[in-house]
Amino acid sequence: MIDSMPNYSHTDFNSGVVDTINNVLYLGGPFQEINNLKSKAITKYDGLKFDTLGAGLDPQWAGIFTPTQVKKTIIFQNKLYVTGQFQKAGKYYSPNLARWNGSDWDTVNFRFKNGNSTGVAWHMDVYNNELYLGGNFDSIGGIKANNFAKFDGVNWHSVSYPYNTCVSAIANYKGKLFMAGEVTSGSSCANLAYYDGISWTPWVGILGDITKNVVGMKVIDSMLFVYGRFYSIAGTNCMGLAAWNGTKWFGYGKGVGATSTIRDVAKINGAPTISAVRDST
Repeated sequence: MIDSMPNYSHTDFNSGVVDTINNVLYLGGPFQEINNLKSKAITKYDGLKFDTLGAGLDPQWAGIFTPTQVKKTIIFQNKLYVTGQFQKAGKYYSPNLARWNGSDWDTVNFRFKNGNSTGVAWHMDVYNNELYLGGNFDSIGGIKANNFAKFDGVNWHSVSYPYNTCVSAIANYKGKLFMAGEVTSGSSCANLAYYDGISWTPWVGILGDITKNVVGMKVIDSMLFVYGRFYSIAGTNCMGLAAWNGTKWFGYGKGVGATSTIRDVAKINGAPTISAVRDST
């Protein structure tokens, strides 16, 4: 499907989402071309060919080691929301957070700030018919919001997030919004908490070495999968991959090596399958 993807060493797909209404797959990452298309960090695939999303995202380079890139994509109210590292979406100024309406980039500037700098957000999910955004920012849309905010399609709202800046994953599961990140001052990012629409509650900690972290969370077949680099969750040995059914934690055999990080999981041929593993050494 892909015969060329030049962009120095940056050729990853960070995120993908399917628009089920229009049967389009969107893919984002730190790439600038795909199959000779100047896609600028994001592309779409209709089952036959890849195409660009207008003029893509600019600038082409934020720096040699920080290329323009998409970190997360999600469909909300039939529009594509994109977070990452960029300044413009098409011809519109929309730093690090933009919206594609299916035919063009919208003229939105969400005024996404962290002090005097532009805010960053790597994680999104839909919960109670609102879009939740987690990252490192102190305001969005003119509303003060401590690293977490929700969007009803018109206005942004604070969700009174009480923790520190690190948010490494979020997922909507069984009526609650779960997050991985810091839950006490000075704690690592390998902790879990949840939001019930009113308040935040610390949940369980994760054990691992000094580099332990949660890369992501995903719901597959009524199970919440948590993955990254860690040894155990709530006393259950899981080595990088665990699943929770609402009552109990499960590990998967011996998991992966102690120095490996699981980057993603997916359901393939009826079974949850590790689709990407990277060894840190």
